[in-house]
Amino acid sequence: MKRKLPTSTITSRLSKEKTLELIKIAKGLDLCLYEVTKAMPSLLPVHPGIKSFTTARKKILGHAEKLEYEDIHVQLTREFVTLLVQSKIDIDQIFPNRLLMLFNQYLSKAFIYDLNCRTLDAASKSDRSTGAKGMSILTKNYVVTMEDGSKWAVPVRFIAEHRAKYFAEKDGVLLEESLEEDTVPLFDEDDYEIHDWAANNLNFSDVKHVAKQIGWADVDYEDGWANGEYEIQEPANDQS
Repeated sequence: MKRKLPTSTITSRLSKEKTLELIKIAKGLDLCLYEVTKAMPSLLPVHPGIKSFTTARKKILGHAEKLEYEDIHVQLTREFVTLLVQSKIDIDQIFPNRLLMLFNQYLSKAFIYDLNCRTLDAASKSDRSTGAKGMSILTKNYVVTMEDGSKWAVPVRFIAEHRAKYFAEKDGVLLEESLEEDTVPLFDEDDYEIHDWAANNLNFSDVKHVAKQIGWADVDYEDGWANGEYEIQEPANDQS
């Protein structure tokens, strides 16, 4: 019989894994910060934006025990993005492709995805208000029906950004360029391309965090109760 690990052992193991992940994030943010620091001119020994970010990071990590790992990652990413937005970065002093690679590797994907959603939603509303077509395909959902009859909706934007990221890295262009000039026109012209990319380049585990169940399994529980397969088992709450 499988023996359960003591709660203290599980907690210790989770705590160690969380600490290692946080160290990885901190080192990754240091690399991102190093890349943009040289493009942030300041008359002071330390740029005020960097000083504010350092203080905020220390405060967030100081509450690490009370927060989930992803919450910490999101908060640190938000502070770093705030630093970028508020600082006057000399674009000629950075290497966009390297910076994009670092961002994709170390910043919170949940935060970046949410930020992209809000930015593109705002742009789409602006386009509609001026009578422009805009990126209407990005506001739609890709809905798939599972074997059990349940239906799941995944934002087309998520699939489009996944494809755009792949070709941006392959072709050496910016993500926005790949999205707007290649993926969106392709998806707009033929929605089969959305299915083709999703089915052949993504697993459900890749989209589960953004998928929403909009239809439930069509199951006849009365028939299952009367005619379904059965077996007799020991209780699941075995304390040994």
